[in-house]
Amino acid sequence: MLAHPTQERLIALGLTGMAKALDDQRRSPDITTLGFEERLGLLVDHEAAERENRRMTTRLKFAALRQEGVQFHCYGWPAPASDKVQLITNSFILPNMIAKAVTGTSTKEAIAWGANEMKKILAAG
Repeated sequence: MLAHPTQERLIALGLTGMAKALDDQRRSPDITTLGFEERLGLLVDHEAAERENRRMTTRLKFAALRQEGVQFHCYGWPAPASDKVQLITNSFILPNMIAKAVTGTSTKEAIAWGANEMKKILAAG
């Protein structure tokens, strides 16, 4: 079978990945060092990768959020919302506590620091 009819037949059968790989093989001068099964394996691998890429493209295309993100609970949840809890959040006490623990302060000291900072805010009137 001739090269161009083979490539056209692959495309007609929906094997566009194999057709592209066959074209790439024709252009590569080193491909003749490979055996038949190795070359066929490369064609099949290229087709499988092409199909997976198409699947992923389709999934990503339809993976958009159906609606805008919504916050379903208040600060301090499950307790009622509180300005003090809001202040604790806005003061970055929890992230700073974790940063202290990660950057060398002992975990117990970092937790004690965070608890102390939160107690100061909760005790303030």
